[in-house]
Amino acid sequence: MTNRQYDSSQVASIYIEVRPTPSHELINSIIKQLSKHCPPNSNNKWSRAVDVGCGSGQATFKLADYFDQVIGYDISVPQIKEAIERNKFDNVTFKISPGEEIDLEDNSVQLITVCEALHFFNIDKFNSKVDSLLSKNGLFATIGYYPVPKCIRLDDTTVNLDRISNIFERTFQLWQDHGYPVQVFVERVLNKYRGLNLPFDKVCYEDTFVTTLRRPATYLIDLINSLGTSELFRSKYPEKDEILMNGIKKDLHEIFGTNDLSSVEIEASFEYFVICFKK
Repeated sequence: MTNRQYDSSQVASIYIEVRPTPSHELINSIIKQLSKHCPPNSNNKWSRAVDVGCGSGQATFKLADYFDQVIGYDISVPQIKEAIERNKFDNVTFKISPGEEIDLEDNSVQLITVCEALHFFNIDKFNSKVDSLLSKNGLFATIGYYPVPKCIRLDDTTVNLDRISNIFERTFQLWQDHGYPVQVFVERVLNKYRGLNLPFDKVCYEDTFVTTLRRPATYLIDLINSLGTSELFRSKYPEKDEILMNGIKKDLHEIFGTNDLSSVEIEASFEYFVICFKK
């Protein structure tokens, strides 16, 4: 990973609490594909899975039941620290490393996953690393979601909350205008990585998975603060960030008709996609 977006303790602590996790249905879809091309061992598990750009381990932990060993890699020390503190699995470990430089034996991994991080990598170098690590018929699965949820207000589902998307889009544009290349990442996720060069055999593409969270409306502020660029922008432009956040709060107060956002419960849905490639 050549782009450091989540390398602060504050963002790491928010990230683990705020970000959605892939559904069991999505993980099962990957495992089903792996079973088709690379049968498990006699214990009905595979030997090793690697989760690259693992963050604080949300997706990593969901692989634990299917493998003898699962290793999560990330370049962020605070994120890895959060993952280690929350790890309850004997067969799951976490290490600090760029995805392009993982130090494991060739042909020793049956599944490599990347969740919401592929757009940060040096793709050519990472492709080479994936090719060297995967065993014959091993699977590379890339998972993504657009971090702007579709929202409904639970006590009045007729309220139009489309303006919430506008808040995120204006925030992304402000960050872009100040030199943070968020739009290229946004476009890659919105295009579901169609423009990225991945020289492997595509064996599945699914975009029907949804993770839904019930939270108070203050969740939307936390979600923005969980984005890595938020901390970078705040550190460099504190006064502009204060204006930005005050404006976001004002807009949310108007949208929900109250200054007490914690009193309003919303349902936030994130649409996921997964693409599987076979070596």
